[in-house]
Amino acid sequence: MHCGVMVTGYNQGDWDRLMKGEYDRPPEVSDAQNMDNTLYMGELVEPLGFDSIWATEHYGSAYSMQPNPLQYLAYWAGRTSRIDVGTAVIVALWWNPVRLASEISMLDILLKGRRLHLGIGRGIAPHEYASLGYPIEQSHKYFYDVINAIRAADGAERFEFQGEVYNIPPTSIRPQARHKGDLTKNIKVAFSTETSAKMAAENGRVNPVDRELLIDVLPIDGRRVFSMILTLCQHQEGLNARCTPDDVVHGIRMPFLTGFVTIVFLFLHGTIFPSNTAE
Repeated sequence: MHCGVMVTGYNQGDWDRLMKGEYDRPPEVSDAQNMDNTLYMGELVEPLGFDSIWATEHYGSAYSMQPNPLQYLAYWAGRTSRIDVGTAVIVALWWNPVRLASEISMLDILLKGRRLHLGIGRGIAPHEYASLGYPIEQSHKYFYDVINAIRAADGAERFEFQGEVYNIPPTSIRPQARHKGDLTKNIKVAFSTETSAKMAAENGRVNPVDRELLIDVLPIDGRRVFSMILTLCQHQEGLNARCTPDDVVHGIRMPFLTGFVTIVFLFLHGTIFPSNTAE
């Protein structure tokens, strides 16, 4: 089992002020102090023997104050020497695919041979969609355009892409990654509904060598987890022949919160999102 830690700033003590709309006064604990504490916790991840450090993407609230996971992980790439890094998750819709592919490539170089576990999701908060100017009702269309564009870019000296949202002329990604061609082979995807699980499975493909399951970091009801995994097993071609929901569920350890850190979870047991194929 691969065990990582998601280190992200939650200014939990600020919720009362925010819910009351009292924006005429600052938080009791500043965001800067909160993030200093979070970074202190992050410094413990490698010496304590964990395998990876993870980041998420959120905007505009006290919940997970981390707007750019790749920027944050670049910091940890320079602060560590052994552990991998991972995104849980990059919200694909909020990125231009050329920029995203370029920043992923750059982070891969900064890791000096270590692995980037690439987790991607759609996001769920209407206020984030509204403030960033993306149509939440078109989230699936944007999501799969970005996914397919960064797959097309991965490993190509030059690529172009024609999608529903993005039309990318012949373009190169520079600097070229160390693991050129491998960055999008085992994308993980986050979801919180059976519909999204089904879409992920139907748009994915099993990699029989490195099948992985990324379990949602939120402590949600176990029956809901089981139901979503069952949906994956039913709709991911090849997965139902290799594992059952029980095979996966027996490995789940629900994460726990410390206030600044969430323990996360990577199991080499099932799969969620696609290997990169030319088909």
